[in-house]
Amino acid sequence: LAFRDYLIGHPDDAKRYADLKYQLAESHASDREAYTDLKADFVREITEKA
Repeated sequence: LAFRDYLIGHPDDAKRYADLKYQLAESHASDREAYTDLKADFVREITEKA
């Protein structure tokens, strides 16, 4: 919940996250594990801020 709440209060980071997810979904459409692994650093960064 802290991750979600942080993004609600920080629209610039929410946009960065949305853009990242879109890019990863396009480039790794058939590899869910890679998609998840590649967004992990961003999720960790935001979780530390939250």
